[in-house]
Amino acid sequence: MSNGNEQDDVVDFGEIVDQEAEKMIFEKNHQRTIALSELWLDAMVEKIVQSDAPDDRKLEMMFVMSTNAILDLLMGSQPEEVSLLVAKNVDEYLRVALVNRKYGTDLMQTFQDEFFAKHGEDFETEEQLDRLLETFDENWWNTKREELEGLTPNKAVRQISEEYGI
Repeated sequence: MSNGNEQDDVVDFGEIVDQEAEKMIFEKNHQRTIALSELWLDAMVEKIVQSDAPDDRKLEMMFVMSTNAILDLLMGSQPEEVSLLVAKNVDEYLRVALVNRKYGTDLMQTFQDEFFAKHGEDFETEEQLDRLLETFDENWWNTKREELEGLTPNKAVRQISEEYGI
């Protein structure tokens, strides 16, 4: 039912596509897990059982084997340019998550909270938001932070990157 506003009748196809993509990406994960179990579990269990590794390390071995197999599947099932993008995004996610764990913080949430505290949440245009984000982003990632023991977020991420080789 319209309230006289013509915008009520406008369908946001971008939002529909986003919702469908989210369903395709996440909703089948349980079924995918069952399928991967059918493909890999018996062979992995057999390798773990036959391993000379101490029993207290066998669960870690299973985790490492599973993680490697999933990453190989994800990277190997994409065109090269997509695999490179996925690898870059996974590495960035891991670096930030490791910084968060090391320093007991949440960089992305802090960034978002501080951006909205400074600029509010209403922007006249997307271009205005993009300009503000670009300036804030560069300054924020290069400003020393107390919760990072005086490091900038970029420096903390670089240190983690070097430490873990990612």
